[in-house]
Amino acid sequence: MIRLALAAPTVMLLAGLEALVARDGAFTIVERVHPIDGLGEALEGADVDVVVAVVDDARRFRMPDALGDDASAARWVLMVDAENGSVGEWLRRGARAVLPRDAEGREILAAIEAVDAGLSVVPAASALTLAGASARTAPRYTSAVATTPLSPREREILALLAEGMGNKIVAARLGISEHTVKTHVASVFHKLGADTRAEAVAIGARSGLILL
Repeated sequence: MIRLALAAPTVMLLAGLEALVARDGAFTIVERVHPIDGLGEALEGADVDVVVAVVDDARRFRMPDALGDDASAARWVLMVDAENGSVGEWLRRGARAVLPRDAEGREILAAIEAVDAGLSVVPAASALTLAGASARTAPRYTSAVATTPLSPREREILALLAEGMGNKIVAARLGISEHTVKTHVASVFHKLGADTRAEAVAIGARSGLILL
């Protein structure tokens, strides 16, 4: 179970984040903070694995101030409207993932799991810029998300998909809700870069994630 602290500048944005992560049984919300200025105080003594923070004013938000001198043990997912040149700065300040504020739900969930696994996630254009490559033909995100290792549960679900099972049967087999299965399937698709179940199974087989 990944313990989360959620922070946003408005109640509406915070509620949206909470509704998103609440759909997945892999997360539990430990702290809810708004406005974001109160984040540092809220994290003191909190047992948090990942902090997801929506930043409305990048010029005013200072991660060292929010994190404290020890930079906190929590891993950070920042959602901020930042130009490519500032993404590297956020990473240097301690962020593990930097996403645009309009990131899709599955992108946010995948980023949380990625940083909890010790990886970093940035938009593709930013990754290529940081690497000194041209971003003119880059996809929306790089393999920083797409190559995130599948969790044990996701590999289990992928194996059941390979057997031709539908979401309802998978849910019954694993003793979880059908909605949770759908969330995991969407995450598997995103991590593998697949659009269909057949494609996900094929990629999983080629990658050695499952045996057919």
